[in-house]
Amino acid sequence: MLYDDPMASNEDQLKILSEADLQELVDVGGAFPRGLRLSEATDSGLTLLSGRLALRDLRLDGTQITDAGLRNLTDLDLHELSLTRTSASDAGLAHIGGLTSLKILWLGNTRVTDAGLIHLENLKDLQMLDLYETAVTTSGIEDLLKVLPSCNIVA
Repeated sequence: MLYDDPMASNEDQLKILSEADLQELVDVGGAFPRGLRLSEATDSGLTLLSGRLALRDLRLDGTQITDAGLRNLTDLDLHELSLTRTSASDAGLAHIGGLTSLKILWLGNTRVTDAGLIHLENLKDLQMLDLYETAVTTSGIEDLLKVLPSCNIVA
């Protein structure tokens, strides 16, 4: 079932879907939303997003996706991605680093470390990066800011 997110503004409303709802939307060929929050997601479910170029905002908070599943996002034109409270780690950032249209990236409460930040250096449009409750150090943040000086990093 599709739900409107009560916390989203009218112009940027997210659709909240389960993985089964997402499959149904794909099966019937419905119009794909610009913003999507998956209430549950697995790596195999992320394959359903492939080629959905209209999708700009994807929230996978607290889902079961892994680094391997993140490879299914590489052909999207996302502006915002949230992986908060997932098992995403440095290996997953290798896939995220190709999303050069990203402006906002939420990685709080993930397994990301300083070593993974190198994969984000090509995200020249990145305006905000959340690293709250990760193993990233002050030194890692300082190094990334040398490459992305206009990025606001929250740690």
